[in-house]
Amino acid sequence: MSQQLVIDHTSTDTRLALLENGEVLEFFVDERSSFPVGACFKGIVKRVATELNAAFIQIGAKRDGFLHLSELPACYNEEGVRTVPVLDKGQEIVVQITREAQADKGPRLSARIGLTSKYIIYMPKGNYVAVSKRISEESRSQLRRWGEEQLSEAEGMILRTEAASVPKSLISSDLEFLRTRWRTLEERANEISAPGLIYDQGSFTTSVAAELPLHSVQEIVTNKVEDIEQIKSLLTQNPSVLPHFTVLDHSPFNSLQLEQSFTAALKPYIELSRGGTIKIEETEALTVVDVNSGGMDIKGDAEKTAVTVNQAAAREVAKQLRLRNLSGLIVVDFIQMNEEKSRHKVEETLKEYVDKDRLTVKIGGWTSFGLLEITRKARRSPLHTAWSRICPTCEGSGRLINNVNEN
Repeated sequence: MSQQLVIDHTSTDTRLALLENGEVLEFFVDERSSFPVGACFKGIVKRVATELNAAFIQIGAKRDGFLHLSELPACYNEEGVRTVPVLDKGQEIVVQITREAQADKGPRLSARIGLTSKYIIYMPKGNYVAVSKRISEESRSQLRRWGEEQLSEAEGMILRTEAASVPKSLISSDLEFLRTRWRTLEERANEISAPGLIYDQGSFTTSVAAELPLHSVQEIVTNKVEDIEQIKSLLTQNPSVLPHFTVLDHSPFNSLQLEQSFTAALKPYIELSRGGTIKIEETEALTVVDVNSGGMDIKGDAEKTAVTVNQAAAREVAKQLRLRNLSGLIVVDFIQMNEEKSRHKVEETLKEYVDKDRLTVKIGGWTSFGLLEITRKARRSPLHTAWSRICPTCEGSGRLINNVNEN
């Protein structure tokens, strides 16, 4: 498995692409946001919405951030019994952006701060240890026990996939580095007035690279030499596994012919290799995927043909979720299948491919109308939202009104 990270800078934007064996897995677009994922702010509680079990926090963005009370650090009384955390209007609180603002919604927030390094995510008030599910069960148990031994009672940590293949000393170095960073953030939080920025992850390139499994990336291609040092700073604990850097004096997206793939990821229709098409339509509430036979000449066993096309569609849906960064509720309308075993085959195919996703994807099952429900964790804005805007003429309808005067 050969992976490349391609970084394309222009005077107006930055785009990244993660490739595996020459095929694009994911695109990332810099929205020039002042409120990116991972940034920490000292905010003010503007409203407590008891009916939503949440609070709205002013952090300086156009719209107040949304903080669900489950995202508050655990509280314990003097007897060590966990209690329900309480927020009051006007209270100051340190929060972190976990999902960028979208459309008419403000950013999603958490008060359980998580600082990311190559091997771990350190949570100063997390109070638990978790291990990547991509690590074998035996290694996960060992790492969890080791992690618990390293932390104080209030601290928490998530051990990333890369942690399974390196000496514990490197993980310990990451932990101490992030502890120092947290102390610095606490000092800044005490110094500034709310609302105000406490910490961000630096450049867009650095913040994306921190999310990715860089141990699997063999080459990084860019047209900006500064990217080299920024990414190396994420890998200083283990310089022996640095990827190969290639710096071009022109657009890497053009050079590697990625523009066509990028443009295709913005279009609603995708043709399947075995015939048929799928159409992807995003709405505020959910994303709808319609699988169509596309005028195929279906002969013989219609059920078998439907399964074949639907399995191809399932593989493509899993690919497009990552490529377009679709999240929330996704509903797939596959070609009708009459047998339960047929639906099971298609669902298993989908599961096999979504398991490769970096983000959490859950398959909810089939509805009574034969639709398959999926959810995917939201982090950044969908590709089309990040790269395009609603047409001011049609206001997003994409339709022309019939001319009543036409003959």
